[in-house]
Amino acid sequence: MTTTVLRDSIQTALTSAGVGDFSQGAQTLLQALGYRSQLTLPGQTGNVEDFIASLPGANQGTKTEQEFLQEATSARILFQITDEEIRGSAQGRLFETSAFSYSNARSFIF
Repeated sequence: MTTTVLRDSIQTALTSAGVGDFSQGAQTLLQALGYRSQLTLPGQTGNVEDFIASLPGANQGTKTEQEFLQEATSARILFQITDEEIRGSAQGRLFETSAFSYSNARSFIF
């Protein structure tokens, strides 16, 4: 992909990111940047309380968590990305996995 095509793809994704479904817009932008993954967290409602319940922290009820509950209108995980989805990674296959993993600290979650 040429630099011009990449730039245009990113510009289009940024322009459309704020229109319609935010999750879809964010995924389109991430795809334009080269991030793609089929590792998703099924059953997400977008409800902030459900989000926190599905990913409980080690220290629940913190001030930060309470502020997040008060201020956030929705929360979703778009996908989890491992080295298999990152083309040309110098790390090789460090993050091998075939399903969404709550405990895989060697991955990126968007």
